[in-house]
Amino acid sequence: MNGPGDPKQSPSAGLPGWLLAALYAVAVIGPTVASIADGGPTIGKAVVVAAGVAALAMLLAQFVTSGRFERVSGRLGLDVTMGFHRMAGMAVLALVAVHVFAIPLQHGLPSLPRYATRLANSLAAPGNAPGLAATLFLLVLVPWAKWFRGRIMRYEIWRLVHGLGATLIVVLVALHAAHRGESLFTPAALTMILLLAAVGIGSLVVVYAVRPRTAYGHGFRIEGVRRLSPTVVELTALSEQARFAFRPGQFAWIAFAGRHTLTDNPFSIASAPEDLPRLRFLIREAGDGTRRVATLKPGVAVAVDGPHGSFVEHGNPEALVLIAGGIGIAPILSILRSAAARGDRRPYRLVYATRRAEDLIARAEILDLTQRLDLRVDTLVEDGELPAGSRRGRMTADAMKAFVSDLDCTRVLAFVCGPPGLMDAAAAMLVECGFGSDRIVMERFDYDAAHDPVSRIVRRRFMMLFAGMVALLAGALAIFA
Repeated sequence: MNGPGDPKQSPSAGLPGWLLAALYAVAVIGPTVASIADGGPTIGKAVVVAAGVAALAMLLAQFVTSGRFERVSGRLGLDVTMGFHRMAGMAVLALVAVHVFAIPLQHGLPSLPRYATRLANSLAAPGNAPGLAATLFLLVLVPWAKWFRGRIMRYEIWRLVHGLGATLIVVLVALHAAHRGESLFTPAALTMILLLAAVGIGSLVVVYAVRPRTAYGHGFRIEGVRRLSPTVVELTALSEQARFAFRPGQFAWIAFAGRHTLTDNPFSIASAPEDLPRLRFLIREAGDGTRRVATLKPGVAVAVDGPHGSFVEHGNPEALVLIAGGIGIAPILSILRSAAARGDRRPYRLVYATRRAEDLIARAEILDLTQRLDLRVDTLVEDGELPAGSRRGRMTADAMKAFVSDLDCTRVLAFVCGPPGLMDAAAAMLVECGFGSDRIVMERFDYDAAHDPVSRIVRRRFMMLFAGMVALLAGALAIFA
């Protein structure tokens, strides 16, 4: 019998957040400081050099913070990693702006007309053409990635264009840096930038060349596909090789029929590790190729890139509170099924909220789990028919407090998964009930939609990291310029 302390419940793979933050700061600040440490440049030129080198270092680091590397996102979560990735993209834009608009200040503070003339001459200089092109592409790529991803073109095409666009920008910046190399890089700075470039190129090789082979190498093939509701299908895959392993609550990127993993999508695993070598996914049809899943036949090869995700138990809690909305029930089912398979006797509390009764795709399965676990369930339906044992409406703070009133919130771990609005509301209610941010586990596939208390804390930490890096760079400028 397994329970708290089971090895399967150890912390997620990946480096701790503080260490990742330190490595990131060193990767950006190291070459930047080295580029101005030889002294001599005016403050204007030092700002131009520092902003340019820092922007390049951060741009190269973007390839590693893409969310596909478990050592980076394992403990932070895909949503937090991608949130940082997008925020760093905006920071790169800001540094590029400083780099460009500080160019006329290299030889002192000119009058406004003279400043404009110097800036225009610099932008028009033939040697700066690659840098100007990179800036223009960046001005398109970053806002597009933040606000329009998947909205103008199919998701897999967007991913390809985004990756190729980022690679093109790096190539153009490299050409610009080669032209301005003597004024930008010291030998030490150049060495560090080349190391970052090697890591970036290596990450592309892993994602686009290695991962497709390993993902199909697990040997999974479709066992069956069945419709659970008008918008949700269940896919089961089976492998005879039994090489895959995961933890309850994690997800995988999956693709089908030999197609490149560029076309894959992330789906939470709804089965338990104890169900291996069978995997189960609940897939909501929302475009981007998900509608084709219902047409797939048994025997079709399935690429499984994973496991990924930090939606897993940690810290040996005395009880678990699980809040699921709609398709967010998938990783919750994995957690509950694993607990039942292990004979876990801890208290489990589940709030299962949907808009319509037909969206209660796991109701029968959950009723069965109540017979095998110390599991109390509160089912909420907003519209339409009200199934037996369900309540009408949405979660409320008072109902949440009553639901967890018999638990010590300081020793309980809460999991929240579902639509952005539900996650925001649930996190706020849990905080009101006495849960600390470290006792609430969430993982979103759209972090930009997050407005809950826990996500705000994470964003503040990101801002503190960037502010600290700016302060260190300002100190270096004061010392060496």
